[in-house]
Amino acid sequence: MLSKISKQYVYVLLSVALSAGWSASSVHAASLTTGAGSAVTSPDAMATFTGIQSSLFVYEEDGLRFTTPTVTNNGAFDAFNFAIASNNLHYAGGNNGFTEITAVNGDVFTAVELLFGDGNTSFGCCRNIIDTVFAWNAERDGMSVGSGFINTPVGSIVGVVDAAGFDTLQVAAWPGINSATAGSFQAIAIDDVSVEFLTAVPVPPAALLFGSVMAGAGLLRRRVR
Repeated sequence: MLSKISKQYVYVLLSVALSAGWSASSVHAASLTTGAGSAVTSPDAMATFTGIQSSLFVYEEDGLRFTTPTVTNNGAFDAFNFAIASNNLHYAGGNNGFTEITAVNGDVFTAVELLFGDGNTSFGCCRNIIDTVFAWNAERDGMSVGSGFINTPVGSIVGVVDAAGFDTLQVAAWPGINSATAGSFQAIAIDDVSVEFLTAVPVPPAALLFGSVMAGAGLLRRRVR
């Protein structure tokens, strides 16, 4: 039998182990990155939209699914301000929603990186607007784990990262600097999407600490004997 002091020692260590496990488990901190390689360094899947056709609500490539509430177009116009018309891109043809990126088999992302553009900057009054608002929302099991926006030139490469993982990324775009919010009219264009998936979860620190506690308890028991 363990002595009273020994038992108290074990209870304290177990409490510490459980507390460590709670604080270390799946803490989400989705954040935005900018620049090539800022989010994805070793792609697990990529979509270049070389086979995209117009009038699609859902497009799939290399295990990735892209969904938009209105028809999807494949160009051809200068959505990235490259001064040339671009084909083979994913363009949400104007809607009050967003484009959603998921994995076909439900896998969880740790990073998504893409070339970002805005179809509005290709037409009429918005033609001379270079900067545009990129808005994003990352979700895990239907719950937001991070969101935000950045005012950046069309043709920028942006990314979203979260080591704890997210299964859905919603993206939208508005021309110029404004106060538009989710649900405002938008026409985001994306291309060259790359992702990294969440790998097998390592043994959490709490489990390792719990094992140490139990081993310590065994030593204490032998000492008491």
